[in-house]
Amino acid sequence: MIKNKLSALIFAPGLVSASFSFAQCFDNTTVTITQTDCIPCDDQTWVLKFEDNFDRKELGSKNWEIPYQGVLAGYDFSNSGSKTWYANTGSTPSLPPSNNIAIENGVLKLIARKESSPIAGKYVVNWGTNPPTKDSSSFQYSSVWVDSKGMLGYGKYETRIKIPTTKGIWPAFWLYGANPNEEFDIFEMKGKDQLNYIGMCIVQVIAQV
Repeated sequence: MIKNKLSALIFAPGLVSASFSFAQCFDNTTVTITQTDCIPCDDQTWVLKFEDNFDRKELGSKNWEIPYQGVLAGYDFSNSGSKTWYANTGSTPSLPPSNNIAIENGVLKLIARKESSPIAGKYVVNWGTNPPTKDSSSFQYSSVWVDSKGMLGYGKYETRIKIPTTKGIWPAFWLYGANPNEEFDIFEMKGKDQLNYIGMCIVQVIAQV
């Protein structure tokens, strides 16, 4: 059986503030996407295996984790000319997840920020070496990556997600397998590219605006 992690994240090249979410607009233009090619789930009795309604004030460590501590703390968005530092407690410098995570009224918010003072850190420039080669840089923006704690298998995945209508963001919701080179992108949206990617691996629905 293939096992998956739920992954939710926001990359933040050129973004002042944002909450994690699910659709895409450019220049305040609303885009309607009709997924006529979607295949409905089998009409069967489903057994609930995992649910989180965020009915608390802290993310906690029971269901979720902040992954890749000390490896992906810094990320270089060369296409947009900016770099993002991820909330973490295992890299230098550390950035507490509370800087980029908030839970309010049953909503988990993943927040991308423009930091008042740039963060001095490192990012990976070559994954082909062991360990990966890193370079020092200054990071103007911070964001966060959240994974489910533990693996899930085949099944039906549902989520309610909202994203801001602005450029300069790259939110995503993935099923991420044990093999780091394999994933199902429930959606992944790049704010700089004038394309909206939704269901890239499951249903190919692309809208250009």
